[in-house]
This record gives sequence, C-alpha cells and structure tokens, in this order.
Amino acid sequence: RDRRRTNQNIACHTSDLPVHAAYVRALKAQGIAVLQSSKWLNGVSVFATKNQIEEIKKLAFVREVKPVMKLQRKSIELSEQTSAHELISTVEPYNYSLSLNQISMLSGQILHNENSRGQGIIIAQLDGGYEGVESLPAFDSLWASGRVLTTYDFTDNDTDIFHGGSHGMKVLSVMAALLPNSLIGSAPQATYVLLKSEVEATETTIEEDNWVAAAEFADSIGASIINSSLGYSVFQDGIGDYTVDDLDGRTATTSIAAVMAARKGILVVNSAGNEGGTTWQTIISPADADSILAVGGVSATGRHANFSSTGPTADGRIKPDLCAQGKGVYVSLPGGNVASGNGTSFAAPLISGMAACLWQRHPTSSMMQIRQAILESCDRYDSADNIYGHGIPDFFIADYFLSHPN
Repeated sequence: RDRRRTNQNIACHTSDLPVHAAYVRALKAQGIAVLQSSKWLNGVSVFATKNQIEEIKKLAFVREVKPVMKLQRKSIELSEQTSAHELISTVEPYNYSLSLNQISMLSGQILHNENSRGQGIIIAQLDGGYEGVESLPAFDSLWASGRVLTTYDFTDNDTDIFHGGSHGMKVLSVMAALLPNSLIGSAPQATYVLLKSEVEATETTIEEDNWVAAAEFADSIGASIINSSLGYSVFQDGIGDYTVDDLDGRTATTSIAAVMAARKGILVVNSAGNEGGTTWQTIISPADADSILAVGGVSATGRHANFSSTGPTADGRIKPDLCAQGKGVYVSLPGGNVASGNGTSFAAPLISGMAACLWQRHPTSSMMQIRQAILESCDRYDSADNIYGHGIPDFFIADYFLSHPN
C-alpha cells in the first residue's frame, strides 16, 4: 500500500484511521455484536434488538442508524453452457486455444508476448465462493509460484474461501488460469488476494458491508486493482431497496466505498450487471461509481450482449465505461473442464487482468493515468454511448499512449 500511494503522491487521510476503539467498546459493553467495521465510512454494522437500537440512537457519537440491507445479488452470470497486431515475441508465446478470442479482442496477446503478464501486480478479487481453486489444474501455477498472497472470507471471518459456490473460481480463471492449449487468463502471472464477501447459496444482510470490509482489506495489503463481479440493486426483504434514481455514485454503500478506493489509488473494475433483459435494465451498484471502470459485455464479434446492463447513471454519466467479451467467455468449471459462460461477471476480469499487464509496463503511472489510457484506447472513445460506453479497449494502443505522453 505504501508503495502504491507513494508512487501516486496520495497522502494519509483521516479515512485511513480505524473507527474509534472506545466507540466499538461502548457498543460491545451493551451486548451488541459488531460484525463489520469500516474506517472509510466511519461506521460499523451490528446485530441488535429493537430496544438496543433505540439505545444506540441515544449515544453521543452516533450520527445515524439504518437497517442493514439484505440484498439480491444481481450480477452472477446468466447461464453457463459448453459450447491485430503483430509484434516480435520476447518470450515463449502462449497457445491460447479456446481463450484466444477473449484475449485478442483486447490485443492482450501483444503485451503477453512482451513478457507483460501481470508480474508484480496485486489484484484483489471480491466475490462469492472459490470452490476448486485449491485443486483444479487451471490454478496449479498460481500455487506453485506462491502468487496467492492471502485469502479471507468476510462472511465467516476466517481464511477458508473454498466453499459456498464456484462463481469466484470461474471469475478467477478468466484472469489467472494457465492451461496451455486450453485456457490462458488475462494476467496469468499476477499476484492475487482472494476475498469472499458474498454468500451465493443464501442472501445475507450485510453483503454490502462485507464488500466494504474486503475493499479496505485490499487497500491495506497493497492491492493495485480490485476486481468485483458483484452488484446490488434491491433488497430481498424489501427494506431500503435501491431505485434507479439512487444510481448517482453517492448513495449505495458499495458505490461510496468504490470511490474511496479510487481515491486511495486503486483501480476498481466492476461488472456492469446482467439486467439488460429485465425490467431494471440499467447498471447496478457499485458500477455507478465515478473514477472506476464499469464493464459491459459483448459477444465474440463485439456486438452488445443483450443481457448486459446499460446506462446512464442517475446523474447523467455514461455507463458502462467500456466493454469486453461477456458472451461465450471460456472459463474453468468445477470439474476441471473448460467451457463457455455468459455474464458481465466474466467481462470484468478480462479488463482487470489486462490492466495489471499494462500497469506492470508503466509502474510509475497513477491509477487515473492507467484508467484514462485504457478509456482513450477504446474503439468508441469519441462517440461513447450508454450501451457500449467508450467501447472495446485496445491495450496495445493504451501502452503506446503511456509510452508517448506527448
């Protein structure tokens, strides 16, 4: 973290200080269970009875009390089914096989061939279950080279993330897989922090709070990139549902935290959502946040995927910010096979991984410089809309922009 912030001249701030310990002790002294604590939001989430809540409201240091939100996760992929440029390579090229299209659409193979494969860049993944990551061959090199920096489950408060579903595993395979002649990830040599903030099988009441806690952990451990293939719109129990009018980047808990992460110099890459074929239609939080990259999905030929959420934000900003392949993306399945799946959940990690490869080549660039170069490399940069955003980025061009700032 210190290196990332020093490179970007980001000073320490009061938001880096933990919630006052005396405040937390005062709550615990009343028998209140504190679940998560956020220094960025200067608050905690708790289990409390109605009577305890009334007592909490009377405390001098409490500004606001609101119900913890029980959310419906809206960004899991809709379905799973089996189904350039030239540059002299400086290393042994990968045989991408099934994954060639999703990588070459972004000119990712060019950076890979220059031995820019994410080395030294820390990517934090916020997701659901990671079943199979500990045993599937797609991740053998990840473990053999010690590039899983740490793991943590914010739903159970332990380090065991390898349960509760396989969505996180599939998303990770899009970035980190190294299966020559089968599946090559977008950043197959990056270092990963694997964080479970979501319960896939059942909804919890604190998924957004878990997301914030995981993002703060990512900051503390020095991650440069957060990949989040999660999103939130309405509450399963109907308490405090978000509306489209709330998508202003300043209302949803995770959106506020995503902006804070960006201020700390972290590139937040979030799936736009899979609401294109629903009555909601538009993006979901935290994709509405400013200064991040919200990623929509396209087909293998670059056409808009009908499930991919569209914009704009409530305050009129263009969303998604850009697109990558989200339809027919090849991923690792729990049994070890490689097959295609659909969802902006798989478009986001393609961008996160390639951003790591780009940042590896330009380590003194700030997050905003990396983000801007990626956006300016997009094929619709001068004609952005609320379906494709700025379009599909070309990381060869983004690299050129950063190498030739004038």
